[in-house]
Amino acid sequence: MLILLIDIVDYGTDPLLDFSLFYLTPVLFCTWFGGRRMGSFMAGISAISWLFTERLAGTMQGNYLPYYYWDCFTRLSFYWVVVKLLASLREQLRSQRSLARTDNVTGSANARHFRELLERETQRFSRYKTPFTLVYFDIDNFKEINDALGHAAGDEVLKTIAEQAQQAMRRLQQVLLAAMAANKWNVTFSMGGISCVEHTSDVLTLIQLADALMYQVKHTGKNSIKHMTCSEAKAKLFIESSKILI
Repeated sequence: MLILLIDIVDYGTDPLLDFSLFYLTPVLFCTWFGGRRMGSFMAGISAISWLFTERLAGTMQGNYLPYYYWDCFTRLSFYWVVVKLLASLREQLRSQRSLARTDNVTGSANARHFRELLERETQRFSRYKTPFTLVYFDIDNFKEINDALGHAAGDEVLKTIAEQAQQAMRRLQQVLLAAMAANKWNVTFSMGGISCVEHTSDVLTLIQLADALMYQVKHTGKNSIKHMTCSEAKAKLFIESSKILI
């Protein structure tokens, strides 16, 4: 529709006025939001549309037809160069954005992105009352893996854990323990889970509550799960340790 509008304006103005930059606008738009292929396609449409408008306006004389075709080709080439540059910039920005949100070892969301996702969940809960559970877990004896087998083996442990982290809390522990046993990695998991069913809290408080539950498990034998609702955890953990939310 934008190209059609430009065609109409171009048709009704002085032939000496150059509308090349205006035809570039839909090319830029489609490249940024649709990608390189869409931008290249729109570049072709823009160049051909310009040529058709010039012919319809009667400015193309028979003796000068080759010049108009050459002009169309140069416009198309210019548009394609712009598409290539803009698409490359777009890909680099997306790559940088992904790297800024991704842990370089596991490929999972890093702490910053994790907090962003948790913030979305709390907002969704406030709006739609959709329950969710936050699970914090610690890898018991992880230092022993790094010390005995090296940091490369430790990285593999983290990668294996991250691949499985979409499972439910109880099944998650079982699956991870089986994966550790299969690789003869002597590590277990202490987990603390906070379920927001009726009430939720801010992101920092939720993280602190889940972290506190996880450390309760760790200090009472490890390799177990402790779970509470948000309301229960806030009441119980405030009683047990007033330092948790300070």
